[in-house]
Amino acid sequence: MVKAIDAVRSVANSLSSVPLSFSRTVFKQDVSRLCAALRADYNDHVMDKVLEAYDENFHRSAVLWKATNRPKDGIAFRFYERQKVDVIGPAIKHGLLKGHHEMIPLISSWANLYPNAIASCDFDPSKGLNKTWVWLAGRHPVGELLKAPHVPKALCALENKFKSIGLDTVRHAAVDWRSSTVNVYFWVRGPLDVERANSLIALSRAGPIYEQKLAEIQPFLRREGFTFATTIDAHTGDFKRVAIYALQLDNDKLPRVGDRLATFFQDAKSYDKRDLNIIAWSFGGGSTGVSDYIKGERSYSGNLEEVLGGWGSPMQANKL
Repeated sequence: MVKAIDAVRSVANSLSSVPLSFSRTVFKQDVSRLCAALRADYNDHVMDKVLEAYDENFHRSAVLWKATNRPKDGIAFRFYERQKVDVIGPAIKHGLLKGHHEMIPLISSWANLYPNAIASCDFDPSKGLNKTWVWLAGRHPVGELLKAPHVPKALCALENKFKSIGLDTVRHAAVDWRSSTVNVYFWVRGPLDVERANSLIALSRAGPIYEQKLAEIQPFLRREGFTFATTIDAHTGDFKRVAIYALQLDNDKLPRVGDRLATFFQDAKSYDKRDLNIIAWSFGGGSTGVSDYIKGERSYSGNLEEVLGGWGSPMQANKL
């Protein structure tokens, strides 16, 4: 792991003078190389469709990478917009999304729930559009999100369950176009202890975790609070996964993530002046832990730190 961290630092130093501007040609090369390093699928035609559909968004936004420690998973990339723009229309126009998809009314409702809410998109380099993701322009009561137009009844019915375990403040929401699941991202007050962690993780029927596992996570979270994500079946209201996020981790102070994510953080290029790394511990699928995994995200271009800071994300450089 020390070797991998040294490699990350070396890459970061070598890129420190690279400009922030987004280049479609360079990006395609970088995506292809990262896919090769992680043995993930890549499709040049799909990449061209994505970059053509969202050319202005990629140039204007902060762009970042995503991967997991699961060997067969693909990689993903997304843009975080700086402006309130339509991101559904371009997907339909360029054949990345069917115009009659059942989740369009829901995500459109959330994207327009607050005047300054901003929608962004997440992509797979071999499959195209993964998710549409909405920053809700601040922290809001979960009841407002669930009472928005076009929210399925199964989701509306979860309000009391969320509040009973302290999940009362939302920051982001998303829809997954392939699985018809939704993600609801909460601001959770810290600090996190074992009892609190297990009350959250139990939503997905995972866990419990113990002090040893919590000790791997806790040092990377802000004591004041952190981001907690839920993945929910939009039709049934069943929780599929939950995740605990740690933001703004230094290249040389990452938690244990395994060889695949160590390679990801080493090989995923970042052209930002300051690299920004994110780790999420994901839990789901029963008590044995076989479905638990770790997700890594990393800045690429467009000053991710500035965007997340402007959104009020719970960030701090880890001081370990």
